Amino acid sequence: MPLYEFQCSACDAIYERLMRFGASETPACPECGGRSGRRLMSTFAQAGGGSDRGCSPGGT
Repeated sequence: MPLYEFQCSACDAIYERLMRFGASETPACPECGGRSGRRLMSTFAQAGGGSDRGCSPGGT
């Protein structure tokens, strides 16, 4: 399941929820309980950090 990030329209709190792909409902804000949040564009973390070790082919 993807992790979605939301911002509450009532109190501006930012919160995350694991939801089914394509789900359209907005979960309740954990701060104020409001349901008028909007989904934010989230960034993603890239694993590896640029080293030549680990999962890269030929890495040691």
